[in-house]
Amino acid sequence: MTWWIEERPSGQALRWDWAEHDGPPVSHPTRQGFGHRLLNKVRSAQAGAEVDVDFERDGIRVSVRMPLPEPQG
Repeated sequence: MTWWIEERPSGQALRWDWAEHDGPPVSHPTRQGFGHRLLNKVRSAQAGAEVDVDFERDGIRVSVRMPLPEPQG
């Protein structure tokens, strides 16, 4: 996993990318599991996060962007 602070037109955002690889071949799931629902619904609703999940043949890739509050003062 890697993370960094992104500068965006709307302000700063925390960005983190996570990738799994070197495992068995991945296929797109037929249903949405708990972890996927947590990322897509809870994080988006509670923190305004943008979540991208890609099911590549060699592994899953997740990218999350979460807006950071403006500095006070």
